[in-house]
Amino acid sequence: MPARDRRQATTAALDALRRIVRALRLAAGRAERRTGLSAAQLFVLQVVQAHPGSSLTTVAAHTRTDRTSVRAVVDRLVERGLVQRRPSAVDRRRVE
Repeated sequence: MPARDRRQATTAALDALRRIVRALRLAAGRAERRTGLSAAQLFVLQVVQAHPGSSLTTVAAHTRTDRTSVRAVVDRLVERGLVQRRPSAVDRRRVE
């Protein structure tokens, strides 16, 4: 493929990616205005609903996010009363 064609293909791909990112950002803003929750909070709530009793490590794995970031999101959800932390019935060292 000639260099000019590669540049045009690269430009087209980057423009498409920018449009996708913009659409995602706008949709996230609309969802946050409607629900009062960030996209990250909504995502974590979906994971917790699908996997009740999950630890922070498990939620982090399902969201492909580091545990520290998930903890911050969960902290905000706990403050709002949307999720609860409790000791595991099986392993008292574990928090679900």
